[in-house]
Amino acid sequence: MDRITAIEQQKKNPGRVSVYVDGEFRLGCSARRVEQFGLAVGNTLDGQTLAAVEAAEELHDAKAAALRLLGHRARTVKDLQMRLQKKQYAEHTITRVIEWLTGLGYLDDDRYAADRLEALLRSKKMGRHGLKSRLISDGCDPRLAEQAVEGMLSSADEARLAVELAQERAERMRGKDRQAIRRSVAGLLQRRGFDGEHIYAALEAIDPADDAW
Repeated sequence: MDRITAIEQQKKNPGRVSVYVDGEFRLGCSARRVEQFGLAVGNTLDGQTLAAVEAAEELHDAKAAALRLLGHRARTVKDLQMRLQKKQYAEHTITRVIEWLTGLGYLDDDRYAADRLEALLRSKKMGRHGLKSRLISDGCDPRLAEQAVEGMLSSADEARLAVELAQERAERMRGKDRQAIRRSVAGLLQRRGFDGEHIYAALEAIDPADDAW
């Protein structure tokens, strides 16, 4: 008959209740769902209402999980989506959470890309390819990542950073074998995402044949 026979506050979680149907436990939900869906002893609990209660509970839980994730650090839409998927929320629930957070301004991939680039460039010297790869790995769309990097770091800026980084590494290796220094500098610049043209130019700029070595 699916008639609610008891609604009891949970001992370990006062904000939640246990709903019993025909004497058997049917579901646990937050106390607010009781009023929202008119749950009361003596009322019937049909499949449609049960599904609606469960969907509301999942949406509430997914929103809370998303806010906790954003509380640790800013994230891209894709990153947050993947993390919610790992928690096994339904796709339609995740979509609603993403739309909700975007509407509130908590998710903004354009702003994320700009802020992330500024932070990366403050912490270390990197080339445009390296910066783009970082943004993509964070979940930014490749086209957005490329546009953000191009707008933040010009080719001339990248060339300057490559030379500065090469000089720093060469200075720390002063007195070492010339070829060893060049290999070390080239490897460092490559790992930091500088392109071949700027790596070559940086190596020429710190050539150990120069009297400064």
